[in-house]
Amino acid sequence: MIRCLSLLAVLVVVASQRPEVCDSPDQWSAKMRLFDPVEGHEFAVRAQYYYDKIGLRKARVEVVDAARNTTHRFVQVIELFGEHMRYDIDILTEECVSTPLNRPGALDGFHPHDVP
Repeated sequence: MIRCLSLLAVLVVVASQRPEVCDSPDQWSAKMRLFDPVEGHEFAVRAQYYYDKIGLRKARVEVVDAARNTTHRFVQVIELFGEHMRYDIDILTEECVSTPLNRPGALDGFHPHDVP
């Protein structure tokens, strides 16, 4: 009988808990690595990612190695949500391609609609 009551009490406590919405930090950075071996070729991307909610911007510096035997490609991607612009910069050739951003501001982190 005590076991049943204990089990019931645990179930009531677990069922009554509700997840809370939490905020991610306003500014943070992270390292990213992607590897995709396909048909004997390895595609690799190493990147440093920067996020700034206060300044409404994101940036990443990518080192792209498409075949592991070719020259690396160094790309910096900057997204400025206040200006609604994205800049793709090839660091070696200094080519810059700018395109308008078609989505709203920098929204990384947790949002109220994510929590049931």
